[in-house]
Amino acid sequence: MKGQTQALTAVMITTVTIGAIATAYVWGTPLLEKQQSQAQLQEVERSVINLKDDILSISNSGEGTTTEVEIDVDSGRVEVNPEENYIDITTNTRRPPYPPGRWTLIEGERLQNLSIGEGSYALKESDLPGVVAVRAASGTGDTVITYRVEFRNMYTETPAGPELELVDLQTIGAETATDTVRVLISNDGERKDSIDVNGENLQRTSTEIEIDLR
Repeated sequence: MKGQTQALTAVMITTVTIGAIATAYVWGTPLLEKQQSQAQLQEVERSVINLKDDILSISNSGEGTTTEVEIDVDSGRVEVNPEENYIDITTNTRRPPYPPGRWTLIEGERLQNLSIGEGSYALKESDLPGVVAVRAASGTGDTVITYRVEFRNMYTETPAGPELELVDLQTIGAETATDTVRVLISNDGERKDSIDVNGENLQRTSTEIEIDLR
């Protein structure tokens, strides 16, 4: 009888242990995957913000200055759009911390003169020359996240009158790269032109920034 009790106890302990392990696996694995996905997304976001900051730093450092940023987007991509003056960085994640289907500013407060906004310029004294925005695609399962680094016309008053300033993105070679991307940023000097803004001819100084994806 004593032996049967010990055997029954051993079976019960084994059953409880297996059940606990199974429960931990069922509930713990998705949690671990979610934490890993969030950590990877945070790393991409930091890289995107660093990219924006480094472009601004190079634009203020004079012709010929360069730096390099590495962005690991895994199965995503980095794409430069020189016509709209932005860089898109896409990646995938689960349960993104952003509202789906619309753009959200991470750095910057207004959409003035952005591809996702309106207006001919932003104000130098109150707006940032470059912004970081993010958009989560609608859907279930893995979600495509698009980060956008964009630069815009900045309006400022000078003794000679109102002027515009712009960090102007240019590309060398390919405009798209995937996986682990090295972004070489170079200051190619300034270019002056004039643009019509609501019937007013404004002088603009553009700092040309060359983007080389490798």
